[in-house]
Amino acid sequence: MIILTNSSDVGITAQLKNSNLAQYFDGSLTLKTFKPDLKVYD
Repeated sequence: MIILTNSSDVGITAQLKNSNLAQYFDGSLTLKTFKPDLKVYD
């Protein structure tokens, strides 16, 4: 399972660590666009 985000890698790493959820995710996909832009889901 991965996280879809527009946050920085440093930011998402910190958020996962602080929330104790990092063990549930295999990685993240950072996009430089905002949801619900359809390109996010292509």
